[in-house]
Amino acid sequence: MKLIDRLHACLKLETLAEEIYMSLCNTFPEGSKLFQQLAEEEARHADILTISAGFNKLDELPNRIVPDSMEPIEKSLQIAQDLSNKIHDTSISLKTALEMSLNLERALAENYFNEIMSKESGYEIISYLQQFYKDEMSHADRIIEYMIDRGYSNQVTVDDNKRQE
Repeated sequence: MKLIDRLHACLKLETLAEEIYMSLCNTFPEGSKLFQQLAEEEARHADILTISAGFNKLDELPNRIVPDSMEPIEKSLQIAQDLSNKIHDTSISLKTALEMSLNLERALAENYFNEIMSKESGYEIISYLQQFYKDEMSHADRIIEYMIDRGYSNQVTVDDNKRQE
């Protein structure tokens, strides 16, 4: 699959994640600070991918900016769509919303973006794009900390984010 197609699919994922977190922000006032912050960062991720698409048109973007196959992107999109459907179709608890959000953030496509934006790449274009990435900690780590603070999970730790499910 072409890089531009994978970029557009990742852009769709980031936009859907932003919409999900805005919905959760409105649904759970007690978690609004967390969800608002996540939504804003997902919007920034979408902006980075939009800029990346422009660099791709100039043939300056390295292929590794997004996963090299559609499979992990599609799997991540399905997780996001399932969460979106759950939010809109039924009554969802804050704990379930957090667990599903954590599952989304641990999905390969979301994890991949975090890795690319937070590690040394050796590519000038990626270094430029990293300037727009201002996330202090991964979304999964932030969700885990919130879950621990709320008493939703005494078995999960921030270190658990290192593994992928």
